[in-house]
Parts: sequence; structure tokens; C-alpha cells
Amino acid sequence: MPPQMTARSVVCFCLGALSLAGFAARPKMSPGLEKIVLAGHSHLQHQQYDLARKLFLDASAYAEREGNHRYVPRLRSNIGVTYLAVQQYQNALPYFLEARSMARTQGDEETDASANVNLAAIY
Repeated sequence: MPPQMTARSVVCFCLGALSLAGFAARPKMSPGLEKIVLAGHSHLQHQQYDLARKLFLDASAYAEREGNHRYVPRLRSNIGVTYLAVQQYQNALPYFLEARSMARTQGDEETDASANVNLAAIY
């Protein structure tokens, strides 16, 4: 592990990578939404958490405007990951709780499980 990477940042990076993999398994998203999401993941992987967070917030709003609610729980979880990566647990918590609740409502077991793992990392 590189010296600037902590065990927590490796966990966050892995969770971000899992989030990206999860998007591939879903129905195709609009080109505009996909562009924002991929940019967010790129910034997340480069530990540019503020930029990633802004893009995930934008993507979440974009998906809601499009009526594409299937992606919103994953995006909310990704926002939480950007806070978790910088140890802002109080800021991360509501995003993970929201993602888990939305995922359960939609029957999205993968996002539900991901949110639970992220919640466990807080505690």
C-alpha cells in the first residue's frame, strides 16, 4: 500500500470501485448521467473527494430530474463514501442511511449491502 494510503482509504477506494462495477450491471443510463458518474469515480479514485462529491451530488439531482430513480441510492452512497474517506463520519452517516432505505424500497440488495458495509466502517 502506498505511504499516503491508509487502510480506511483502501476500503473507501474498494467501495468506490464496487460502486462503479454496480453501475455496469444496471440498465444503461443516459449519456449525460453516465458522463457525470464516470467523472465522479475518476476523482474518487484520485482521492479528490470534494470534486467527486460535487459530481455525485450533481448526478443524483440529474437522475432524479430524469426520473431515473434506480441510480439514486448508489449515488447517495457514493456521496457518503467521499465523506467517509476524509473521516467526516457525521456527514457520511445520513447518506448511507438514505441509500440503504432507498435501496430496500427498490429491492436493490447490492446497494443495501454496500450501504451496510459503509455504515459498519463508521462505527
